[in-house]
Amino acid sequence: MQELEGYWKWSDGLLQIIGLSEEYVKIELELRIKEYLDDNLELASTTGSRKNILKKAKCRDYLATALVLHYFETYLDDSKEVWEMLKAKAEEWSEVTLRAMNDEDGYILENVLEAFIISQHL
Repeated sequence: MQELEGYWKWSDGLLQIIGLSEEYVKIELELRIKEYLDDNLELASTTGSRKNILKKAKCRDYLATALVLHYFETYLDDSKEVWEMLKAKAEEWSEVTLRAMNDEDGYILENVLEAFIISQHL
């Protein structure tokens, strides 16, 4: 399911495999994005469209890839040798993708993702 470039494409099927519902994840992430922008008004005022960040395919794929990697590290640690190369390729793609995004999108994604993972005890 990993794309040749190294990422996992956001899909309900993928999220179900790692024990999440796409609708639930979208709602939770949108809520966290709104909360983050409310707490960082200077960012929100200059980036009014940031609330629509989940409509951007690259942003969704970045989040999906991060969630898969977190799943590997949390639940599949015993079989690390099986997925280590997948992880390395995904991390390389993630770094390149994050650098290619505008700074605000990348910063929001990293902070919202961390808050989501912590809140879900993933």
